[in-house]
Amino acid sequence: RDQFIRLLEQVHQAWSSRQVEVRKSADQIYAAIEQHLQVRGKAAAIGQGEIDTAIQQIIAAGDERYGGFRGAPKFPNESYLLLLIDQLERSEAPLHEDPRRQTLERALNGMLQGGIYDQIAGGFHRYATDQRWLVPHFEKMLYNQAQLARVYVRAWNLTGNMEYRRITEETLDYVLREMRSDQGGFYSATDADSEGEEGRYFVWDWPELEQLLNPSQLSLIRQVYGASETGNFEGHNILYLPQALDRTETILPYSREGQAAELAAIKHQLYRQRQSRIPPLRDDKIITQWNGLMITALAEAGRLLDRPDYIVAAGQAAGFIWENSDQGSLYRISLNGHNSIPATLEDYSAYLEAVLALYDASSEPVWLERATALHHKMNQLFWNAGEGGFYNSQQRIGGPMIMRSQSATDGATSSGNSLALIGLVALNQRRQAQQLQTQIAQQLDRYSAELKSSPLAMSTMLTGLAESKSPAPRALQYAGGGHVRVMAELDRGLLVITLAIENGWHVNAGDSGFAELINTRLLVHSPRPLEIRYPAAEERALSFSDKPLKIYSGSVKIIAELAEDTKTVVASLRLQSCSETLCLQAETLRFVLR
Repeated sequence: RDQFIRLLEQVHQAWSSRQVEVRKSADQIYAAIEQHLQVRGKAAAIGQGEIDTAIQQIIAAGDERYGGFRGAPKFPNESYLLLLIDQLERSEAPLHEDPRRQTLERALNGMLQGGIYDQIAGGFHRYATDQRWLVPHFEKMLYNQAQLARVYVRAWNLTGNMEYRRITEETLDYVLREMRSDQGGFYSATDADSEGEEGRYFVWDWPELEQLLNPSQLSLIRQVYGASETGNFEGHNILYLPQALDRTETILPYSREGQAAELAAIKHQLYRQRQSRIPPLRDDKIITQWNGLMITALAEAGRLLDRPDYIVAAGQAAGFIWENSDQGSLYRISLNGHNSIPATLEDYSAYLEAVLALYDASSEPVWLERATALHHKMNQLFWNAGEGGFYNSQQRIGGPMIMRSQSATDGATSSGNSLALIGLVALNQRRQAQQLQTQIAQQLDRYSAELKSSPLAMSTMLTGLAESKSPAPRALQYAGGGHVRVMAELDRGLLVITLAIENGWHVNAGDSGFAELINTRLLVHSPRPLEIRYPAAEERALSFSDKPLKIYSGSVKIIAELAEDTKTVVASLRLQSCSETLCLQAETLRFVLR
């Protein structure tokens, strides 16, 4: 607040001829500050304590034998897994014995080895009917593919486990191959039944396998995928992995590369055979919310895996949703060129997160512009100005509605209010605004009592809460209210920090030449760096000084040389972002790279 007041005093002095206008503006800003501080005081009552409580409950509910969470039927519970990943990403401590990582990996390994995962074509069935993840309900939902792809790609980024990358790519490739419309949108589901029998399309009889495969392939599919003469599901075989693929190397006469090639040939042959069967019915509805989830997954995976084709597909789907809207007013469902009812909060929130993920992946300003427009539209349609929080539906929609709900409890997908919080925080990081900061505080205050009493029921909102308190130390971050994009990369013993600075903005150089300004500084906390190299600065005379200032603008790199075998880096970057006329408050970004 004191900084705001000092800034106003400077403005008042500089524009003394416009005292009345300045005083009115000052009064408005003072009022906004007072409102923001009052709401922040309420929201400050919730924080890491609620997150820790939810994490403890997730770990306690974990199935230590089969992975996932105890009981049957067994659902993925993606929001729990994403909360675990978020907290692990924030940790600077070693993770190998962290119970959060153990719970996460048991779940991911259990699913990828089980029948809930389609071992031939990729993608996940809706849930498992048993504790072992073996027998699924064979329906495939778009929202499961989207959420689980995000879980696996971020788990790969965290742990380096190549199996998680394989599952991510196979799942997304399945969606692009079999659930994508000609216009780029994604269909909502495929049925469980075909030929009047659940799972018939996906299971295998032993005589059929004998006819399709040679003896060595039969031996491989028996040992790797658990197929047998008697079967494991009503006399049929659901293919699964009785043990992890890396363990089969010790009992099979193949190298890892040889085994992968043999399995790829078998999977290709079985996939071709499966295509000759009568497939389950496909639900061709294009649901905005579920498409938003898939766009986010594709954009994030494309950026992390260096798969530009995923980013292109995400952009095409996002473009389809936008072009299918009515001047930015979204629809809930599109089917065969026809739109249904106006979109709900879940649709807007998921699509807001999607276009922000696309902005991160592509750096194309159009996605940030659309995110800003979506935020304004969401406020018009859903925001409860009196009590805070968003309504889940618009004021005027068809169908019975006794009252407008503001529930934030997660279900099979994250709640609209939770995704809205995540979207508000992300938008504020990329294009900072006082209105957004106040609204974030009001959103948290609206749900603070529920977060205290039942944090696990709102696990997605807890990730938004954590991000609102402090940005996660991930490789991609923003500074200067979004005017500076910062990317960290660990590559063969080099920590490379790339700053992409918006036109009209700069950061002070490592030695700016001005004692009152904050110089850009990279600190590597662990391990100790061998050398840190800063780029050559440019000298520029700015309006507030006759003396040239040393700055960085455009795209620059700061490089820290480390030991070649470095696996984990903890670092921080101190910088101050400036325009031609003002400098913002200095910031410190933290990075944890594994």
